[in-house]
Amino acid sequence: MIEFLLIFLLCSLWFGGKEVLKYLEQRDYERRKFYMLVQQDLDRMDKLIEEEKEMKKPKRLTQWQMRN
Repeated sequence: MIEFLLIFLLCSLWFGGKEVLKYLEQRDYERRKFYMLVQQDLDRMDKLIEEEKEMKKPKRLTQWQMRN
């Protein structure tokens, strides 16, 4: 009877540990994916801000443009 309980306990620990590791790996994967999405959004926003600054800069007229 004690052997059965010991085997049951060891199997429970083994399979339970595997499930906990799967859960932790999935959580880390989702966290990394979220951080990458946030980084992509921040890069895109930085690019849009930079383009907006370029559009607001006064443009220098060349000699050819001033003739008309």
